[in-house]
Amino acid sequence: MAIVLDMLLYRTPRSFSGRSARQVRLRAAGSVGTGMMPGSPGGIAMKQELQCGGALGIVLLIALAFLLATPWAGVGEPTGGPLRVFVPWCMEKRLRRIVEAFQEQRPTTPVRFTTGTPGQLLAKIKEGGRPDVYIAMGPAEVEVLNSLGLVVPGSAREILMQTLVLAVSSEARESVKELRDLAKKEVAAVGIGQPTLESGRLTRAALRKLGILEAVEPKARTSPLRCLVLGDVQAAVLYEQCVYDEDLHAGVLVTQRGIGSAWPLPKELCEPFPVVAVALKPGHPAAATFIQVLTEKRAQDILHRRGAWSCPICEMKQ
Repeated sequence: MAIVLDMLLYRTPRSFSGRSARQVRLRAAGSVGTGMMPGSPGGIAMKQELQCGGALGIVLLIALAFLLATPWAGVGEPTGGPLRVFVPWCMEKRLRRIVEAFQEQRPTTPVRFTTGTPGQLLAKIKEGGRPDVYIAMGPAEVEVLNSLGLVVPGSAREILMQTLVLAVSSEARESVKELRDLAKKEVAAVGIGQPTLESGRLTRAALRKLGILEAVEPKARTSPLRCLVLGDVQAAVLYEQCVYDEDLHAGVLVTQRGIGSAWPLPKELCEPFPVVAVALKPGHPAAATFIQVLTEKRAQDILHRRGAWSCPICEMKQ
């Protein structure tokens, strides 16, 4: 503030006659010593210059007051720079394709992704990480962000629906064919998400409906997909979006490495639930645009893996 006032009061631009404010003051001082009369031509010119300089200063001060009164001038208001997005690793490929559609509207705003499992992304936020947009694999993550006071009110949008999937290793395909089989003695370890995440909450609710939660809980291992890939568990309950990957050369979906078989949980055990995009405080001026783009047809085709936009090489195959 002091710098701005200094610029306005002591570094006034040149007057209309071409002289600086300093020159006007010096001339005024010199006129007194020489006995210049107010009505003389020199005195009239000096008076006009002083009036011009004073009027300009008043205009600049009014402009400064207007700027300070605007809402976006306050501390903690949205700032520019790259748009930082936290996204689950299994959705990164699709989100990167959607960036092109976003930058057609915001060409000067780069997008920076941070990827990981939902548990890892929430841990980064609790450690002080501050993305501008967070892609949540379910409402449970949004609840955690709300409890931390980070969600921009009214910014949450459902961008995709999914369910949970029972994924089984190749070695356990004969012994595990439905969720109830996780209670079998020959199944030593099961991958289940953390209770604070949507997958962990819904999996435990489904096991409770079947009356086998107490039998399965001692076998539970977190980071379910990682445990399944490494062979640490025989089966895991996963987000549908994390079970399949895209074989762009064949143009088909394939299961992730380490998965022998996969079955969606029946609706009576797990109702479909949304993937949610939400803006986080303090706010980025492009966050709302990015989330809006996620709800539009082009992005929806990519998210649902349908249509020409979802497959970059489809035109080559036709």
